[in-house]
Amino acid sequence: MAEIKEMQVRKHVGAIHVHSISKKLGRWHRLTINAFLYNAYDELPDKSVEEHFMSYKRHKDLIGYEGTNNVFLKQKTRELKSIEIEWNILDQNKGQPEDGDETEDEIELTASSILAEVSFSKKGIYYSFPPRLRKVFHAPSMYSWISLYWEKRIPTNNGLILYETCVRFRNLPCTGWISVEDLRKLFDVEEGRYPAFKSFNQFILKPAIQVVNENTDIELTSEGKREGRSITHIRFHIQNKKHEQLQLMTGMPHAVPEEEKQQHSELFERLLSFGLTRTQASKAIKNLDEDHITENLDIVEAHVKAGKEIDTVAGYTWSALFTDYRPKKTKVEVEIEEKQAEKKKQQRAAKVAREATEQKQKEEETRKERGENQRLDSVFAGLSNQDQQEINQQAERRFIAGLSTGMTEKYDALRKQGTDINEMPIGIKSLFLYQRREAVKLLAQEPQT
Repeated sequence: MAEIKEMQVRKHVGAIHVHSISKKLGRWHRLTINAFLYNAYDELPDKSVEEHFMSYKRHKDLIGYEGTNNVFLKQKTRELKSIEIEWNILDQNKGQPEDGDETEDEIELTASSILAEVSFSKKGIYYSFPPRLRKVFHAPSMYSWISLYWEKRIPTNNGLILYETCVRFRNLPCTGWISVEDLRKLFDVEEGRYPAFKSFNQFILKPAIQVVNENTDIELTSEGKREGRSITHIRFHIQNKKHEQLQLMTGMPHAVPEEEKQQHSELFERLLSFGLTRTQASKAIKNLDEDHITENLDIVEAHVKAGKEIDTVAGYTWSALFTDYRPKKTKVEVEIEEKQAEKKKQQRAAKVAREATEQKQKEEETRKERGENQRLDSVFAGLSNQDQQEINQQAERRFIAGLSTGMTEKYDALRKQGTDINEMPIGIKSLFLYQRREAVKLLAQEPQT
């Protein structure tokens, strides 16, 4: 089983909070926008590159399209040039530049199409973004990291919209409050449709939340705010799934990128609580040791509690970190700290070596597991039709017994629709194949008569 590889695109928040003015922006449109942005990102600031190229194969890989119908993909791509989009409907594109420099996205985005030009050759797609969008897309001050891997697993357009809206807040308890009217625009709900919140919640919000929870790396719950008897605003509480859950969903070991480990740390969260941006927090952790950061944060916290006159906590914290507000130490104290630092360095090196060994062992176990799975699948393929049918029935009984109520209902619905197990969501398929391989193992252990 191949290891999950994170392909992420840095996407302007204003390009997430969009509303279609003309033709509706569908699932394949949204996936293609992200694929185009990911593919062209490094070329965007280069004015000599007027258009970008992507092969059909790469396009399909990035959006998770397994069909062979290039005509369909060409049609969806061509439509992006004519769909007029209202950008940034939640009005969150005006971030605070860290150094006071003017950024391109301080220019308000209003409405435009996503592509300036698009054309097709035998090998692939040539496309270009409008000049102003190129500037805004490459260096936004307000953005979200969007995982193409998880997005292409989301089977519905509303699921995609909700995932992109919420994932930026994955390291915070919840999103901000979003008015129901703005949510209707985000989901492109036609005017007059689902006028009551109850029906909007039943047919739009709840199914989107379920899709995100079943197919991505985050878990969502919603909370409503009332004005009188009506729910007028919604916010979403977000929980990152544990890596064991992700492995069960995908059937693959989920590698945790170093940046992700860092951004789930308590120190990172503490830096954010002092008002630093995610970029500043990452820079501090990358360039300063943990004791340096912790001790300076303690000093800032003490000064704030003591009522010291401070312009902004974030600015004071940043100055403390890189000026170092800690009391100067004696020569003896410095020597002791240097010895302690050397000891910690050796301990860290030992830990890195140990983790590398453990990772190597995990990779070897994964390789062996992959080989064993291939062997069992080969044994199954060589059985008679009757034996295959018996094993599938046995595997299905065990498989169903281990499902949650929600997953059982989803599986039953898919079976009633005539969906083959190989066409079902990968989480269901992986669990079924596991039970089938276990059944094949038992068959192989039975004495031959």
